[in-house]
Amino acid sequence: MSIQHIIVHEIRRIKEDKKSTENLIINIKDKENDLSSLSTELKVQLLKLFSSTGLMVGQFSIGNDTDKQPVFEQVLDKFYNEDSCLDFVEMTRELATFFQNFLDVNKSISGGFLVIFEFKGDEHTKLAIAVINKSNATDINPDLDFIAREILDLDKLHLGATINITGWRDEFAERYIRFKNGQSEHVTDYFQKFIGCEIDTEAAVEETKKLREAIEKFASEQLMLPQEEVDQHLSKAYGYINECIRKGDDVILENISKSIFPEVSDVFFEFASVGHNLSGIIKINTTELKGFMKLSSKRKGLSITFSRELLHNQINFEDDILKIDSSLLSDNLVAELKAASAKND
Repeated sequence: MSIQHIIVHEIRRIKEDKKSTENLIINIKDKENDLSSLSTELKVQLLKLFSSTGLMVGQFSIGNDTDKQPVFEQVLDKFYNEDSCLDFVEMTRELATFFQNFLDVNKSISGGFLVIFEFKGDEHTKLAIAVINKSNATDINPDLDFIAREILDLDKLHLGATINITGWRDEFAERYIRFKNGQSEHVTDYFQKFIGCEIDTEAAVEETKKLREAIEKFASEQLMLPQEEVDQHLSKAYGYINECIRKGDDVILENISKSIFPEVSDVFFEFASVGHNLSGIIKINTTELKGFMKLSSKRKGLSITFSRELLHNQINFEDDILKIDSSLLSDNLVAELKAASAKND
């Protein structure tokens, strides 16, 4: 991925002292920031802002009506021709003015430095918008240029969102906005209203579960593969998805299909999308993703493999002793164990 354009506008409230009223500082730039002034490390940090799996996802809407365009989306619609922005600076100036008007109405919002940048991957164009404040790790000079030697402190990120422009232009796409939580519900709520999006907070957990279920059922029921090979497909999916997360790429169902089931990718894609209601871009929850991998150990005289969801359920590990509920064992094994125990007694 690479940053194509970046600009910083300043819209923030300050109070000179405890007795004075708050003033709104407005500094809207008329030219882009020089990309060459950004350090390599800062570019990497900016691109990583929205690669976390802990993000919420959503889409533009007004009152849950996705057919109505909020102001933010109207501005994008005005300046984007497919994946190309006709005038990046002017577009951001309109968004900055809208942010200013938003702060005029919402007096409790402090604002900050509005950082807007466009970046491209192999298959998408994205627009990111973040509100940050000065910190010891980051500085912005009076001309609103980054100081190259400074590094963006992610802990000081106020809030932000990224819009997948490629996905947004697809009339069948959903959840093309990734939204980073603010430092409080109040902060998150105001920024969500500024962007004009509806957030699906449970998407990550549900979609990760559905993807695992789709892979398991397709491999076992459609391809009639033994459990060992089913586990191998889940392991392959786990590795592929983690690589997407590491690179900050979307987890795309079509690409998963080609990677995990290359010879029957179209069949699996239909099976997962229609049969399990999975969208084109899948939101991943890292905790649920761990369930793709089984816990296993193989040593001389003992080999054991089991699904993670059995831990703390029918399998428990206490005081360095692994306890397995006999209901997980075959009748023959239970009988043999009982017989062996009786002999020892």
